Amino acid sequence: MPEKNTQRLIYIDQLKGIAIFLVVAGHFIQYNTIDPVHNSLFAIIYSFHMPLFMFLSGYIAYKTITENIFNSYLKFIKKKGITILLPFFSWPLIISPFFLKKAFNYDPIKTLITIVKAPTGGLWFLWFLFFITIIYSGFIALTSLTKRKNIYIDTFFFLFILTGVYSIKYLNIINYIDSFTLYVFFFFIGVFVSKYENFRAILFNNYVFSFCLIFFAVLCSLYEFNSHNRLNFILKLFLANSAIFALYFIVCKINWNNRINNYICYWGQNSLIIYVMQFSFINLLTPKYYLPQLNPIILILITVVFSIIVIMVCLGIAKIVELSKILNLVMFGRTPSPKS
Repeated sequence: MPEKNTQRLIYIDQLKGIAIFLVVAGHFIQYNTIDPVHNSLFAIIYSFHMPLFMFLSGYIAYKTITENIFNSYLKFIKKKGITILLPFFSWPLIISPFFLKKAFNYDPIKTLITIVKAPTGGLWFLWFLFFITIIYSGFIALTSLTKRKNIYIDTFFFLFILTGVYSIKYLNIINYIDSFTLYVFFFFIGVFVSKYENFRAILFNNYVFSFCLIFFAVLCSLYEFNSHNRLNFILKLFLANSAIFALYFIVCKINWNNRINNYICYWGQNSLIIYVMQFSFINLLTPKYYLPQLNPIILILITVVFSIIVIMVCLGIAKIVELSKILNLVMFGRTPSPKS
């Protein structure tokens, strides 16, 4: 497998492409069907699709974020703020009310307070990712003290950080610390798999793959989207990891059709664009025409077709937006690439 930071990882683009498709598919079911919470396909998707994204974020972070960030840490923070936080704030504060809903009488201060205090709706993933990336930079600072890769020391620092994050719960500062801690965990699983060949070797073991696939297939129907009990939380932890590890194995092992591969990779490379835009186009049906409980195969076919349409619409509009440096920056956090 390619390991250089400068070399694009095709299998990661493929996984990101699959992940963003699942995001759109999950939202299609959520906003266009009757009683989506009790829809088995919806529950299956929601049991692992965002953990997969966080896993991939950690995987990429290890390959792209090094000790060199501390040479100009404020520059690093600024860059992450632009690429991650700018879209998080610009869409609910500017794009949605002024360009999509035209709600000129809305209260921007109230909206700002809401998305900061309760970021678990809308573009919550970007909010989580920014702060988890900052936490990861602390992990880099700690592990750099050892001057070498050591899985035991890394595990100690990881558990120390995870415990510290979870302990915030007892300060009653934020009410989403359980969810945030869970995604810190998935992020660092990605870091460890990316950093250590031994972990990747385990994931490429056929018995491990078979166990993960069977475990997920047998127990995924037990996951409940809206349940906040401890058992459901633990179930999601194991289901998500099983799905992530199985998908990692599948994507790395199968031979892709070139045309399908190109589309999936392109979706993966532009996953942030699709993520922030798809909310604006996913409400395709009015309540009067919501899809009833359908045969799962029929629902899958409908979901696939409409999800691909939404993705292509998002990418088509993004092509036009990219012609404007200002819009490209505000909407997608993308700055012009330096000229060679």
